[in-house]
Amino acid sequence: MSEVKTKSRDLSLRGVKIDRPMTGREALQRWPRIVAHMICESLGYFTPKSASNALASYKNGEDYGCEWYSSMSYQRTKNYFNVAELIKINKDVVKWSFLNRRRHTGYMADYATALALVRKELETKDGLPPSVLASWF
Repeated sequence: MSEVKTKSRDLSLRGVKIDRPMTGREALQRWPRIVAHMICESLGYFTPKSASNALASYKNGEDYGCEWYSSMSYQRTKNYFNVAELIKINKDVVKWSFLNRRRHTGYMADYATALALVRKELETKDGLPPSVLASWF
């Protein structure tokens, strides 16, 4: 594996280049706290699996299409599936999740509850059942 230089504040893999795209499960295992903050930032829209898939898409430089992102894309561009805008939105959500992390308290944004759900997802071999929603806050 070759070494690459990374900025200290990015979501790097500590200078190691991977030849394949990151999976949602890998993102969940590597950054469980960011995934929990993404759940909080979404006000319970994201589940651990969907938040980690969005984070992996961000890391891979790919768009991530979901109802929440499509709604924001439509508000910005009058197009639900503008790929370039979906990439920007994903970057914004990851940034907001980090910057607003100290505000993730209270109804539908409780960090401790979101982190407990993320940890439960990590404990299960195949993840939580699809029926488990994050909107339980």
